[in-house]
Amino acid sequence: MTESKPKERMDFLDIVKGIACVWMIHRHVWNGLISKDAVIPKYYPDFMQGLAAPCFLIGAGFVFVILFESAKKKNEIGKRMKRLIYRCGQVILLGYALQLPAFSFRKVLFSMTPDQKLFFFQANVLQCIGVSLILLSLFIWALKRINTLAAGYIAGVVGILIIWTTPWVCNNIHFPYYIQSYFSFTQKYTFFPLFPFAGILFFGAAAGSFYVQMKARNKLHLAFAIMIALGILIMLTRPVSFLQLPYQKFGIANPWANLYKAGQGLLALGVSYLLEKLTGFFKRFVDLLTLMGKEALFVYAFHLAIVYGCPLNNGLYKSFAGSLSYSSVMLVGLAVLLISLIFTWLWASFKKRWLLGVRLLLALGFLYFLVG
Repeated sequence: MTESKPKERMDFLDIVKGIACVWMIHRHVWNGLISKDAVIPKYYPDFMQGLAAPCFLIGAGFVFVILFESAKKKNEIGKRMKRLIYRCGQVILLGYALQLPAFSFRKVLFSMTPDQKLFFFQANVLQCIGVSLILLSLFIWALKRINTLAAGYIAGVVGILIIWTTPWVCNNIHFPYYIQSYFSFTQKYTFFPLFPFAGILFFGAAAGSFYVQMKARNKLHLAFAIMIALGILIMLTRPVSFLQLPYQKFGIANPWANLYKAGQGLLALGVSYLLEKLTGFFKRFVDLLTLMGKEALFVYAFHLAIVYGCPLNNGLYKSFAGSLSYSSVMLVGLAVLLISLIFTWLWASFKKRWLLGVRLLLALGFLYFLVG
């Protein structure tokens, strides 16, 4: 019975990750396949561009504060820290594995071109989340003598400072290429450096502190209403030009653009809480979002293999890059979503029934990589 309460608190976090997965699949298909000449209808929701990453980042910071507070009450901080670092290490390694130019250790070690090395060492969203969570855990741990919720709020302030100092860091911090991608958008292929995205994750820690505080007062409805209102308010501060231009063209190091993303994450948290309360027919769709959220890592890897390919297949990008109309992209995106959903269900079922088989498959895959 003691384990049911934390699990109940996390349900809406699976939903927010599920929302992120759906939008992520759509945007990856969109970014890779749509023609530059495609006519985009006025009703297309431009305000949602870049939604997936803030959902994952704010959700990660949010849940960490909850779990750390629980571990502190049980006097299990050391155990929680070891488990988190282990899991974050897995996420980071998976991120790099998805960027391998070939599924062969020998080829990777001896045959990578300079351009392939730049791509392999990019900081993508998985590396960003893993490293940012480790940094957040060390930050909260360093403040463990004070109230965890206060530490979470302090982390939120630090997050805003990270976002606001991003332009300076991008222009003035220089490291070797295999580290530089964690600090600057200026390196080729880099999309998720710690500045500003670690700031969004730290901002999620403040939201987590607020959640725990309001839950103790039995005011969760009010808490999420405030999150929704604050998220919308932050998004309304954005200039119109941000909605008219792609994120990259607007200025990916622009603090206002990244605060907008933090607002997106807060709004998504609030909407997910509302979706969790749905019953009847609509509950089935919420259950599908929950499934995708629980298996977000699988969804991420699987859909990327379909859209952009991997060492084992070419992907849609090779055949249709920048050539599809708006309607075609929407249909292809729906097809990729449905295929991803089917295989996610199969993967979740397989893990539940034959966990040993899953571990064996992963071990065989790793062995194949070593000897290939």
